[in-house]
Amino acid sequence: MKIEMKKIILAFASVIVTLGLLSFSESINGVIDLTPKGIPVTLNAPEGAIIEEGIGNGLETDGVMWYVWEVNKGAFSLEISMDSDKMYQEAEEYVEFSRDFAEDDDFEDYVLEEPNGFIYKYSLDGEVYYGLYYLLVKNGRAIEFATGFSSDDSDLENVREIYAAAKGAK
Repeated sequence: MKIEMKKIILAFASVIVTLGLLSFSESINGVIDLTPKGIPVTLNAPEGAIIEEGIGNGLETDGVMWYVWEVNKGAFSLEISMDSDKMYQEAEEYVEFSRDFAEDDDFEDYVLEEPNGFIYKYSLDGEVYYGLYYLLVKNGRAIEFATGFSSDDSDLENVREIYAAAKGAK
């Protein structure tokens, strides 16, 4: 009888854990709308991608709330972030700040440069990687896109696909 009770408890626990994990991520089919998550943007993503909470999501500093989400599917990982404050500088200054950040010791070159974004190449421990930044200004807010934590950023074509998704955001 004790063995049967343990099996029931384990089965119940696994259902609770599964439901908990589903509440932290959300499966999507092609078009994502992050408006219910605090960021007024829609974008295309791979079929079956999931929306996951990003690092710093929900953090509040001096009355300003941070919204950070990642859209993930395999090697595709796009981070989308925005704070609750109106833009505090011009769009060009956001992009320039991100360029300065990208141009650290590991920076090599820009692969693509556009007014609102860029793809750059860097190396770390002898390996080549790519990063991206894209800025969308909407409703007086700066919505920023970058390669997500789970992206395969050693594959330039993958990073180009992620950049295209960011650039196509509305």
